[in-house]
This record gives sequence, C-alpha cells and structure tokens, in this order.
Amino acid sequence: MNKFKRSAVCVFAIFIIFFITACGNDETQVESTTDKEGNVKEGETITLKVADSFPTTHVISKEGIVIWMDEVEKLTDGKVTFEHFPSEQLGKADSMLDVVKNNVADIASNVPSYLGDRLLLSTVPELPGTFKTTYQGSQAYNELLLNNEELKRLHSDNGVRPIWGALLGPYQVSTTNKKIQTVEDFKGLKIRASGNTQELIYQSLKASPISMPAPDQYVALQRGTISATSYMVPNWEAYSLQEELKYSTTNGAFGTTAFSFVINERVWESLPQDVQNAMIDAGKTTMEHFSRYLDGEFDESVEKFKIQGIDMYEISNEELESIYSIIQKPTFDDWLKKASKNGYDSQSVLDDYLNLVEQSPLE
Repeated sequence: MNKFKRSAVCVFAIFIIFFITACGNDETQVESTTDKEGNVKEGETITLKVADSFPTTHVISKEGIVIWMDEVEKLTDGKVTFEHFPSEQLGKADSMLDVVKNNVADIASNVPSYLGDRLLLSTVPELPGTFKTTYQGSQAYNELLLNNEELKRLHSDNGVRPIWGALLGPYQVSTTNKKIQTVEDFKGLKIRASGNTQELIYQSLKASPISMPAPDQYVALQRGTISATSYMVPNWEAYSLQEELKYSTTNGAFGTTAFSFVINERVWESLPQDVQNAMIDAGKTTMEHFSRYLDGEFDESVEKFKIQGIDMYEISNEELESIYSIIQKPTFDDWLKKASKNGYDSQSVLDDYLNLVEQSPLE
C-alpha cells in the first residue's frame, strides 16, 4: 500500500512539473524584448508588447493605437515593432495601469476614469463644458500630459509615462425607454457613467449613475441594470449599443472620457533617444488624426441611426443651460478637492488645461 502511494505521488509530481513547463513555454511565446526589470534587450530590432482593452472595431483601436504603432515603425525605419494584444487579452479595462506597471505589457491603454482616485488628476478634461470640439480638447490634453509637472509626477509615482492622449467626443444621454428633455427627466434615471466626474454630473441631476467600463454597457442595457448610457454616439456600434437604445440627445456635452497610452517607466528609460522622439511625434500625429476623425463622424452617425429608427433629438438651449447650471459648479469643486489628495496641485492642472484649450484651434 505504501509502495502504491509513493508511486502515485511520483506520477502526480511528474504531472505538475509537465504542467508548469507547458505554461512557461506558452508564456515565452509572447515575451517582448524587455527583461524582467523592464530594460530593453540588446538587438537590432526592439519589439514591445502593447495591450489595450478595446475591441478591434473600436475607434480608439482603428483610428488610434493601430495608426500610432504603424507611425512609430515608419519613423524608426522598422527598428521598433509591436506585438498587439487588444480586447482585454492581457487584462481588464480597469487593470491596464497595473498591466504596464507590472511588466505584463510594455505599453497599454489607460482610461483614468476606470481607476477610481488613482489617476483622478488626469481626468480634468472630463469636467463638463471645458471644450467645444474633440480636436480642441485633445490638443490641449496631449500637451498637458506631456508637459504638466504635476501630471508627470502623478504618472511617475505609478511607474509609467504617458506617450500620447486624446478625448472621446462629447457624451450624449441615450436611453432605452424615454426621451430626456428637461432637468426633471433625469430624476431616478439608471444611467451608465464612466467614472468619478460622470457620476457626480448625474448625481447632481438626481439620477442614479452606475459606473462601469464601456465593454459592460451592452449587457447592462439588455438586462435592465441600466436604462440609459452616457457615451459618444459615433462609437455605439463597437459595443452594439444601437440594438438596445431608442432615444438619444445630439447637442449635449455631458462630459467625455480621456484616455492615454502609457509606457513602463523603466522601459522608456532604456529606449534610445531617437525611439523616444519617434513615439512622441507619432503620438501627436495620431492624436490629431483621431480627434479630427471623431469630429467628422458625429453628424454621419446621427443620420445613420435616425435611418435605423432611433429618435435622435436636440434638447432646447434653455433646458441645456438649466442643466449646465446645475452640474458645473459641483463637478469642478468636487474634482479639485479629490484630485488634490496626496499633495497634488489640482488647481494648477485645471488652470493649465483651460489655458491650453483657449490656445487650441477648434479644428
């Protein structure tokens, strides 16, 4: 009996060793040219792992990250190549910061509003009414990310460095069961929000916001967990939202979502200067393309969804002013208070951003 037990233990041990070895082999198939410490390995070609949370049909993927990777490869004459892992392959949308920080990927998408208070300081463009066009807001945000000392410190404290950033278009209020035309219509509305600022916008209107990443919206609408979403119209189809929505505003500006692509700080420091310059230059080119693309897509999307039977309508200017008068002061005050935690100067970030917006062209 004892001999049998010893034999079984040996077989089990061999199985475990085989399993671990197999897992290890799978892992090396996606290994990048950075070592465990994040330093770039020597060699003629630098291959970096890029992770994001977006489906390949998402506008950030099609008109953003893919274009950025291609532009970097072109600017470096093929010295830099990428392994791309979209659609949450290496981590969920709300874990992308840690995916980069912990070297699971070298570069990743970053949506600060998904991270609670961790990068709240970099959500300043999400305050309502801060920009008129996506191009204007994105120009200001990209400049802010690259040069504002407080944001540099914030990202450094989290072990990453921003390469480029942009904004999604102005968010509308879109519903499954009723039009939202007045302040009263918001009361009790179960609406998806993308994070802290969005939550406060709808709380100020006595709605019931539920914070969730974009990929979760469709199921939440389908199951009735929410009956409305705050999102950009041109990107509905990335998550099939048009299948569930019946009504949508077209002239609102209920915040937006800021996003960036960040690189592990140690990886960045290991890169040659010409590669660093190429990444920043490619980021500026991509941001300009992306934001112009979004501004051009809005009208086309509205007409398309009208044809599909969705009621796309405008809120009266008088009602919009009433709504903005309710949501702007509390959102600004709350953001300034929360974003100043851990010694960050949130007022200087806000002032810097608003000044950059004034200097940025509309198109």
